Amino acid sequence: MDLPGLVLRIEATAGHAIDADTRLVSLAQALTHLIVLRRQAVRKKIREDIVVDLQSRCFARACFAIPEVANVPVEDHEDVLAALKSVAEALLGDSDAGFDRDLFVESVRSAYAQSNSPYLRGAMCGLLTETRAQPAEVLSEEILKFAQSRPEVMLTCGEFLDGVMATSRTAIMLGAQSLVEAFDVLLREASWDQFLIMLPRTRKAFERLHDRSRVAFADRVAQLYGLQEGEGDKLAQLDTSAGAAVWMARIDARVAEVMKEWDL
Repeated sequence: MDLPGLVLRIEATAGHAIDADTRLVSLAQALTHLIVLRRQAVRKKIREDIVVDLQSRCFARACFAIPEVANVPVEDHEDVLAALKSVAEALLGDSDAGFDRDLFVESVRSAYAQSNSPYLRGAMCGLLTETRAQPAEVLSEEILKFAQSRPEVMLTCGEFLDGVMATSRTAIMLGAQSLVEAFDVLLREASWDQFLIMLPRTRKAFERLHDRSRVAFADRVAQLYGLQEGEGDKLAQLDTSAGAAVWMARIDARVAEVMKEWDL
């Protein structure tokens, strides 16, 4: 409303609130609001330097808060994930280079190293890929580590992959070929029972992808097994009896129903 002196009073109040806050979720929300306020200032052609300073301070505080969420309870995972994505999106949209990219990367890496949650570790790994802080092939290396780990650790690979795809749906396609190969190794190492345990969370991870991305990923799988373009009809051939095929279809439908009821 352009009230005289209001902006200066807001700077003092908001600045103190930002400096005193240590919660990533609230800081990420504040950062989003400040970005909107700056856009309005630009559109109305009024001074924006105060908002720019608050933005930078809020971004830095949010980065410092990232390691603190490395092991939050499961019920807080989605709020934390939304906050992480908001901060990352602010960084990716920072055309003025006013945000400290190195601080963000180091904070995410610190959280990744400290976290005991496969889901959050996957989310952190995905963010590092999305912000180009690491090559997409690193995701494949992480999948291979699961394939070579103890059975109880291997079973958490689906959670890790779900976290990755929650934060890096675009960048993950850059390393699709190596990821397909690594995942193929994982499935070959897993027993049938282990595969069934990993299946729901792994399927949920791939359902995060856009339809076109899933098709592109499936094409990589087809290429890995020697099914080139134009041979798609081979994908429909099942080396089994008709009765077994019917049971497979029933099981797949039942898995889909169960997954809708699960709060993963």
